[in-house]
Amino acid sequence: MIQIIGYIGSMAYALSGIPQAILSIKNGHSRGVSRGFAMLSVIGSSLSLIYALPRGDYVLLLNFGANIIVWGTVLKYSYFERR
Repeated sequence: MIQIIGYIGSMAYALSGIPQAILSIKNGHSRGVSRGFAMLSVIGSSLSLIYALPRGDYVLLLNFGANIIVWGTVLKYSYFERR
């Protein structure tokens, strides 16, 4: 049961940045989002992905992979605004 709760929490965390990524894509910028927060999210998820790889925990791998994509998108629009 506790593992299911952990997986649900992990998936919720993986999905939490999607609304911000969609807004960044739609607006063409990520103004209002701290670059430091986005950068640390990408770094933290990348290191966590490296940690999870040898364990073969697919839920964690999906979580950290999704976080890298989502926060990488936000970070991209933070540095490269669409005109």
